[in-house]
Amino acid sequence: MTHISEKYQHELDELRRELKELARRVDEAVQRAIWALHHSAVREARAIIQSDKDVNELAETLQEHALRVMALQGPVASDLRLISSILHNARDLERIGDYAKGIAVLTIRLDPLPKPALPQELTTMVNTSRTMLADALAAIENANADIGVQLKERDDIRRRGLRCRVHPKRSRRCRPTRSMCWRAR
Repeated sequence: MTHISEKYQHELDELRRELKELARRVDEAVQRAIWALHHSAVREARAIIQSDKDVNELAETLQEHALRVMALQGPVASDLRLISSILHNARDLERIGDYAKGIAVLTIRLDPLPKPALPQELTTMVNTSRTMLADALAAIENANADIGVQLKERDDIRRRGLRCRVHPKRSRRCRPTRSMCWRAR
């Protein structure tokens, strides 16, 4: 292996490491945000809002690094797909971090009000999302496109099921999706 290809491989490994770190921080933010909402922990919610700046910076740094590798190394086929997926996932992870921040903001806004119990469905949605995030990272880490395809299919079913719950008037169109959701459980 030449010095250039060793350096290039190191850059790809570093991109993977940065993505995993971003995912770890986002997952932690979501977990903390749900905990803060559940326990009306305003101090924790404020800390989550502050830490969102770090998540945004990490995502931006990762995206810049990926673009720099693309520009300087001229990756081909599989490496280009890897870098492209890292860019795509960095954007999505940053957005998930924003959702965690939104939950923290909601926690602060709800603080003066009586504390209703959180619906079990919310906890289930969070756990499902966290599992899917872990699976997505495993797909990238192992370069396994099949896992990615399965994830997309699971996410499509989950989205259709959510739409049916949110828009019950469309129930006729939702019957097949409900059946799939019940079978998937």
